[in-house]
Amino acid sequence: MIFSSCFMVNFTALNSQNLDNINTFEFIELNVTAGIDRDKPEKCLIQQDHINKLDGSFIWPKSTQGFTLASYFWGYILTQIPSGFVSAKYGAKNVLVYTNLLAGILTILSPFCAKAGYIPLSVCRFFIGLAHGALWPALSSLFVHWAPAIERTRIIGAATSGAWIGNIIALPLGGALCIYGFGGGWPSIFYIFGIVNCLWSILVLVFVSDSPKNHKFISKNEAEYIIENTKREISLKESQKMRTPWKKIFTSKVCWATFIAHLCNNWANYLYLTQLP
Repeated sequence: MIFSSCFMVNFTALNSQNLDNINTFEFIELNVTAGIDRDKPEKCLIQQDHINKLDGSFIWPKSTQGFTLASYFWGYILTQIPSGFVSAKYGAKNVLVYTNLLAGILTILSPFCAKAGYIPLSVCRFFIGLAHGALWPALSSLFVHWAPAIERTRIIGAATSGAWIGNIIALPLGGALCIYGFGGGWPSIFYIFGIVNCLWSILVLVFVSDSPKNHKFISKNEAEYIIENTKREISLKESQKMRTPWKKIFTSKVCWATFIAHLCNNWANYLYLTQLP
């Protein structure tokens, strides 16, 4: 969405609303104001045909663009805690499959929503955020059954690193699709990543299970090893006497240090993602 918005919006039309004189023939003249005298601005000539290839068809001001981008995160934040309880009750696999399948379908529909207006697109992005917000809590619930204590750090680290590898691949690929992709360029981002999301959901449905006890492809020895080394955590989780120690969590210095570090990390990460390129 970040890269595609740069090609969805007609920045030339937006800039023309704030400029008094625009050369509408072969070149557009843009003032380069960084590090020069405002009274004697230099000129940077950009070919008109190049501008037209990069400009989109939506004349959305910054406030509208910000609203559309933020709508995803409003949905994302709402499902962080509830999805953990839902995963524990109905199974992390079901949560992962159905939420990501929904997100994939809505991602494919995003270009059509954009053509209908920024409000339909924002609503679509909101529900995608709701679906994606369930990912990490569901994975945490899944790790309880699959990650033995002595291997938990390595397993979780390897599994979650895929998110960062995905960013490394998706960001430059998204930029290339905006220029060379089908369907007008930027819509191909939504089509391709939406289809990949749906295929991922199908693979999870086939190859993932909530516990080694009912996995189709795991060996008997490996299943017994995982079950033996995770039974303590599972018994505590399933115990009716176990309650979430909210007071201890919010009065713990270690927890607050983790909260603050995670907040700072996410703040920088999402600022980086939403302001590119």
